Parts: sequence; C-alpha cells; structure tokens
Amino acid sequence: MGCTIYGTEKVRFKFNYTDEHNAIIATTTTWTIQDVNLSGEDATSTVTEVEATDTVTHQYSSSGNRDVTVATDFDNGWGATFTSAETKLIAKPTAYEPPQLTVTWDPEKPTILEECTFTPINDDTRDSDSTYGLISSVNIDYYDDATIDEVGIGPDDTYSHTFTTKGQGIPIRTLATYNDGWEPQTTELLVHLDMTNIPPVADYTVEDNGICVPNRHWNAATSTDEDGAAGELTYKWWLYKKEDNGTPDDDTDDTWEELETGTEIDFTYPFQFEGDYKLVLRTIDDDGDWTEKTEEFPILFDTCGTGGGSCSGTIILQPNQFQNIAIPVEGVKVKEYFLDKVADIIGAEASTVIELVKAYGSNDVNSNKYQIYVPELTNPLSGTNFELVQTDGTAKEITAFRVKTKDFTGTIEVPWDTADGVQ
Repeated sequence: MGCTIYGTEKVRFKFNYTDEHNAIIATTTTWTIQDVNLSGEDATSTVTEVEATDTVTHQYSSSGNRDVTVATDFDNGWGATFTSAETKLIAKPTAYEPPQLTVTWDPEKPTILEECTFTPINDDTRDSDSTYGLISSVNIDYYDDATIDEVGIGPDDTYSHTFTTKGQGIPIRTLATYNDGWEPQTTELLVHLDMTNIPPVADYTVEDNGICVPNRHWNAATSTDEDGAAGELTYKWWLYKKEDNGTPDDDTDDTWEELETGTEIDFTYPFQFEGDYKLVLRTIDDDGDWTEKTEEFPILFDTCGTGGGSCSGTIILQPNQFQNIAIPVEGVKVKEYFLDKVADIIGAEASTVIELVKAYGSNDVNSNKYQIYVPELTNPLSGTNFELVQTDGTAKEITAFRVKTKDFTGTIEVPWDTADGVQ
C-alpha cells in the first residue's frame, strides 16, 4: 500500500491495528520514516515509545518512494513480551508539476508604430485536479537572445513592448520561476509573433528640362517607407494620354492610352503633342506592398524662337539606358547633328557609346513606321537618317526618338541650340 504527498505538505501517519485481547504494551510503538534530503544525505526520522493509537507527522525533504514502518511490543498472555512484525507502507513524496504557461497579445500582428500588450493566462493551481507549482515571478526575453527585457513581473501582470524592427516569427520567451515543493524551478514558453508591414508612400518631385517643348523629369526619391529602407523600394511608372472619343461635349467615353512605362527611380518624357496626360507612380516595398500616386495634367507648347531669338538645352546621356529625346533644331538630321556631336565630345566614334537611335513618326515625311539609325552601319543618305524637325501638313513636328546607350563611365552632356538650325 502507498500514499502520495506533494512537496513539504505535512503528512500524518496512523497505525491501524486490531487488538482484541489488549495485548499491546503501552508506549512501545516505534515509527521509522525513511527520508533523504536534497543533497542526497539520509534524513530518516525515528519516533519511539509512543502509544499505538498516537499519530506521527512528517514533512519530506525530497521526492522519491520512501518506506514507512511501524512496530510495537505485545504480551503473549503468559507474561512473555514480543515485538510485532513491522508493518510497512510506501510513501511517495512528489514534486509539483511545472505550471502551464500561456500568453495572448494585442494587436495580434502589430506594426513598428504600435505598442503590443501581452496578457498571461497561466495555470498554477493546486486542487483535486491540478498539481502545479505556484509561480513566484516571470521574466520576458522579447527576441530570445538571452537578454531579459522584463524582469521579475508578477505571474498575472500584463506587459507591453513596441517592436521597432519589422520581422516575422519573432521569438518571445517566457521564463517562469515556481516552487516544486522543495526548491525554486523554472519553466519556459516560447511563442512567435508576426508583424504587419506598413505599405510605402509613393511620392515624387518633377521638373521641366524642356525649352519650348516640355520635357518632364520625375524623381521618386521622396517616396518613403516607415518600416523599411528607402533603398530597397522599387518603382513602376505609367504615362498615359487621353484620347478623345470624337463626341463633342462628351468625354465619358474618352480613354487613356499608355505611352510609356519605366522601372527606375527616375522617369523622363519629352512630349510631342499637346493634350491631357496622366502619370502614375507605384512604389513597392520589399514585402510586395505598394501605394500609387496619380496626377493628371495638361501639356501646352509655348512659342519658340519668336522674333529671331533662339533656345538651347543639354541632353545628358547615361550608360545602359533607353532614353527618350527630342531636339527642336530645324533643318538638321540625327546623324550629322546629334551622333557626330557625340563623337566630337568623346573623341571617338559615336558607336562606342550609342547602339542605335529609333524614331516612330506620323507626319508627311514618315508615317507609322520605325526609322532606326545604327552608327557606323546605317547609310547616312538613307531615309532612316531622320530630320530632328519634320513637317506634317502645315505644321512642324519635333521628332521624338529613343537612344539606346552602351556601357560607359559617367555621363555625356550633349548641348543643342535652335540657332544651329535653319534660320
């Protein structure tokens, strides 16, 4: 037979016996209660010369199965005294179980701007169904990096933290100190917290580098990301032109036709026609979240060179790019004015830095077909050596063309001046 005791709970032992002839001799009962202390040394307790009806108490010093024996003297009826055989039971002093740790938090997926509040729901009850050790204090390690961030809080206390670095599966370790009945012990709980990404804010600055003809340059460097590095943002640009449906006073069916897209931090477009335009910038962070900035605006051309004056500008060529260019110099062609000027600037053939130039016109000179000029390969006398200003009926159109640059170091500045053309 045996009994279970938890920790230092005081246990009372009672000798159950039958003595029909009153043979037990008074004050001859002896109890031997086996025990071992935490260091492993014997701590057995002996109680002697007590009545058989007396109870004895004991508090165990450690866990493990322990023998409990009791013996007493009795008279055999003819004056002889005998000692009864020992009666033994097994006592089982037992440590309390580690308490059950649980924690919830709100918000469930915080951002770097939100304080997250943690609520413990721990079970350290001791009743008929639960034998958990009582929690005395709790420490919290928010990143499971062996740095205690919350020290010695109560087992039922809430606690809060703002995670300033975005992450997924952030480890949070709870370390609870409890008593197993004899000495302090620890138990742990490891949970993981996911954070919510804050989408970036799309923004840009714009400047007009054109003279006479609008040449807009947008820069998305003012886009921001509160929980990420701005250098990790990516971009996508769309430029649209509104196409009239042909119905007077009714623009409900007007459509936006895509003109150009881009994926760099900068976006440049030399406008060839007046009209209504729309620019869309989408800024994307490394989580794939994004926002857009949209702007609608009109393009109107100013009169250029009125009264015999002139205007000028500079084209900046960058390596490994497709660049859109328009040069309002009349009476000159792309090879003689632009490509030869590049060659003079770099002191080498233009083909060392330019792969090709390409225009797509819709005018009297060229209609609905590409004019592609490859330096050192295309015949300068061919029709693909297009003029920079072409006629379209009674109007003159500045030819917009694309330049495909090769790999080179730095940038190349190419000046132009309308005074260089036909006066």
